Amino acid sequence: MKNILRKIGLWVLGIFLCLFLIGKFVGDNKGENKTKEQPLEYTLAVIDAGESVSEDDIRIARFRSLLTQLSSKYAETPEKIGNMTAFIKQKLHDNGINESMLNIMEGINTLPVGNQKYDTYLTLYLSSRIGSMTHEETITGLRQIANGLGMR
Repeated sequence: MKNILRKIGLWVLGIFLCLFLIGKFVGDNKGENKTKEQPLEYTLAVIDAGESVSEDDIRIARFRSLLTQLSSKYAETPEKIGNMTAFIKQKLHDNGINESMLNIMEGINTLPVGNQKYDTYLTLYLSSRIGSMTHEETITGLRQIANGLGMR
């Protein structure tokens, strides 16, 4: 019983640490001087591809759509959603996991919202993936947790 409680405690501590780090290192750029030449969805497509993409690349339209959908569901701005997702992609990469930001965002877009924040789902996603779960297992697990909490 103590081992189980200890493991749960470590997971909870890890989740809070990840939430803290996301909040600390990923801002939503409010009030900053923005002199971007390309829109956010283009930047995300380039990060996701790992190379330059043409301005008519289908991923740009998909990122634009996902940013609109996710920012209407969650309190976070499109910029913060994009920044947090890029941060999580990098953390996954640092742990030897290659996952598309489109795949991450599309998966989270299928989850019930309830009172959850996007960064909470991202933190749980990161923890599950680093804990050796696949993308599909992680999204299914997050959906089951949300449904168990009464979110539909």
